[in-house]
Amino acid sequence: SSTNAGGGGSRLKHEYENGSGRGSGANDSNSNTGQQQQQQQQQQQQQQQQQQQQQQQQQQQQLQQQQQQQSSSWSSLVKSESPHGLRDPYSTFASQS
Repeated sequence: SSTNAGGGGSRLKHEYENGSGRGSGANDSNSNTGQQQQQQQQQQQQQQQQQQQQQQQQQQQQLQQQQQQQSSSWSSLVKSESPHGLRDPYSTFASQS
């Protein structure tokens, strides 16, 4: 937290942002802004959770794709060693999908 000449003012603002305190009674008129900030924070948290879920789904899809590629890349390596000569290892991906 930054320390400036005001001191107390920045500490109150810091408490509002953290939602840890309402400040002193003299600043009670600011209580509404604190609630609004909390609502915004909750909305942001919900959005972040949705984004995280989407990212996790994407990661799972990527993992599945990687596993498929790994299993098929072994077979393509074996085929590329076949007496028919070297083959394009990616041609097996296209034929399997």
